[in-house]
Amino acid sequence: MAINYGDRILIEGSDGECLKGAIVDIWRDNRKEITDYIVQFDSGALIRIKPNSDLCTSDECVYTIRKTVPA
Repeated sequence: MAINYGDRILIEGSDGECLKGAIVDIWRDNRKEITDYIVQFDSGALIRIKPNSDLCTSDECVYTIRKTVPA
């Protein structure tokens, strides 16, 4: 899944809770490979997401990430 700056995403927790946010930064390594996405949720919270999988772990919770389309 290609994700770009400003893209809106939905992160669905294993408990069914959904959080919506936007990509505000993309981190790259020396080889220009994406290592992390920074998402700012509508609530104002920031979270780092790994791009290598549809799953990421943060604070011992597993999330499923889906890219959303603006309404």
